[in-house]
Amino acid sequence: REFSHDLQFQKAHVEMFLGLRSSMAAGQDADDEVLVDALACLLSPYAAQRPALRRAASVRQMARVEEAILAHPDENLGIDALAVLAGCSVFHLCRTFRSMTGQSLRRYRMRHRIGTALARLGEGEDDLAALACDLGFSSHSHMTDAFREWLGVTPSEVRDDLRRSNLRALQVRLRAGITTRSVRGS
Repeated sequence: REFSHDLQFQKAHVEMFLGLRSSMAAGQDADDEVLVDALACLLSPYAAQRPALRRAASVRQMARVEEAILAHPDENLGIDALAVLAGCSVFHLCRTFRSMTGQSLRRYRMRHRIGTALARLGEGEDDLAALACDLGFSSHSHMTDAFREWLGVTPSEVRDDLRRSNLRALQVRLRAGITTRSVRGS
């Protein structure tokens, strides 16, 4: 099954992992019910989706493009270079990429950068300016604007939320539907 790259889903996943890790570090057993409930809330929007049928050649082409973007989040690989890598025209690349992912190459790259930033913030990254540079944002304020646009909060707010990760609080938010709300372009 395919899942769209939903940044709220990813943030909740990082929170769940951190909450589990902190419970284990405190010598507490993780409450299986909380974990199962959290997963059920996160996965429920995807339950009714049917996988789309796609041509194998197009899938391979787009996989090469996605791998290139994922391998080099700090670079803005040009569309011409990506089309050469995929072995197709720029027009075909743009049309096929959008039909397979539901988003443009630019939006996909931005989602990936923000997703990578979420993961690094979950790992304890403190220097937001260095993080912005590492991930190819033009500045710290560019990353902050992107976070506000995609997640509705700043990177420092996300970092603080992740530091306070708690499985029970996450469960309450998930049940209330706060974390699984649709993000721009989801």
